[in-house]
Amino acid sequence: MRKARNGKTGTNVNTVTTFYFDVNKCKNCSLQNGCYQGSSTKTFSIRNVCNEHQAQIDYMKSSLFSLRSKKRRRIEHKNAEIKRFHGLTRAKYWGLFGVTIQAVLTTFVVNVKRMVQLLAKKKHFLICRIRKRFFIFSYEPFWFQKL
Repeated sequence: MRKARNGKTGTNVNTVTTFYFDVNKCKNCSLQNGCYQGSSTKTFSIRNVCNEHQAQIDYMKSSLFSLRSKKRRRIEHKNAEIKRFHGLTRAKYWGLFGVTIQAVLTTFVVNVKRMVQLLAKKKHFLICRIRKRFFIFSYEPFWFQKL
């Protein structure tokens, strides 16, 4: 059996330790059925994780990460809507200030649309589109009127 370490040591890059086995010894092994048959070499590799990557792996297994990822899903959905349907894929103005104004106004429009949808669900509002403009009408249905 031969052991080799691949990758740079002393850096923040993960290295791999690879074990090379003699094929002739594998032919007499009792666990031969679990191994890959017909190969000329047998190898087994183990990843050596550096400290920073191990800290990230531990964080991803925590409950805090799962809570944050659930919240992020909702936010990413809105970001995709802004990008796909409201023109935030391209900047319409030059400079950081112009792009910031475009992003703020686009976000404002998406939030107003959301508020109108929530109002329409909770209360009795009628949303009409006349000549590319939206109008909101409030009404009381007849079954809520006091007699």
